[in-house]
Amino acid sequence: YVNGIALGMFELKKSSVSVGEGIRQMLTNQQKENIQGFFNTMQLLMAGNVLGGRYTVQDRIGTGGMAVVYRAFDKKKNRIVAIKVLRPEYESDEEFVRRFSREAEAASKVSHENIVNMLDVGTDGDVRYIVMEYVSGPTLKEVIQQKGQLEPFEAVRIAREIASALESAHRNNL
Repeated sequence: YVNGIALGMFELKKSSVSVGEGIRQMLTNQQKENIQGFFNTMQLLMAGNVLGGRYTVQDRIGTGGMAVVYRAFDKKKNRIVAIKVLRPEYESDEEFVRRFSREAEAASKVSHENIVNMLDVGTDGDVRYIVMEYVSGPTLKEVIQQKGQLEPFEAVRIAREIASALESAHRNNL
């Protein structure tokens, strides 16, 4: 879906497909620009492409409501990073752009051992991104799926780490 219109990607890319041409003729110029921006974003975020002239995209490692997270290689610092990218369908939505920018600003204010550090913020064409340190290993969800119920001692340890991180965020008015 782009601006509320269900579109088949291949129909828009191939001018020889008559249905795709019919859809193209029904779209406003703004909708066509949004669709082209979506395709440009998707092409930029393919493995091997470089974002911001510096980050070589490796693979997608997570998704959320308004963003997708990729593992990438930072050519300047010679390290693996995580890059959170605003979903293409929200790039032209001022409210989502504002929320994404607030998240980046908030992340820059917190420094805590249990919160990943924000390293960079930028745009590349229409792509807005936040670069964070990459933490390898399983998520809490994956640990619980693998082990089942956690031992009480381990659950308390994890809860204390989370509470400590939240306390730090709260101290920074987040």
